[in-house]
Formats: sequence, structure tokens, C-alpha cells
Amino acid sequence: MRNNKGILLLIVLASLFAGQLAGEFLSDYISIFGKTVNISILSGGAPWVLDLSFATLTFGLVININLGSIVFLILALAIYYRN
Repeated sequence: MRNNKGILLLIVLASLFAGQLAGEFLSDYISIFGKTVNISILSGGAPWVLDLSFATLTFGLVININLGSIVFLILALAIYYRN
């Protein structure tokens, strides 16, 4: 099972999504879960725009991570590599 990269990617994405939801829910009760870090692949968070006169392509990626995402990611990876 460790050699299946597709399953690992699915587990990582699902755990980040579930952690984000849990962090948002818990932020009302525990303030540290409300802290979010934005990681932008592009400088300044502005997307790259490529205008080809007949089509406009926009590229950008921003990742929002909170404490819930980190906790869920660590748990998911521990369970994945334990099996």
C-alpha cells in the first residue's frame, strides 16, 4: 500500500479538507484554531495572467492551513504509514 501515490495524495487532500472544517468549527471555542496561514505559490498572492487576445489564462494557487489541518494531516499520515 505504501507504493500507491494516488491513495496517499487522496488521503492528504481529504485530511487537509477535514482538518480545515474541524479548525473552523473549533475556532469558536478555542481561539488558536482560528489562526490561518495563507501560503501563496505566486508572489504577493496575485495570479499570473496570460492574455492571448482570443483567450485569457489565469494561474494561481493559495493554500490556507490552520491547526486543525495540521493535526488531521499528521493523524492521516501516521495511520497510512502504520499499515
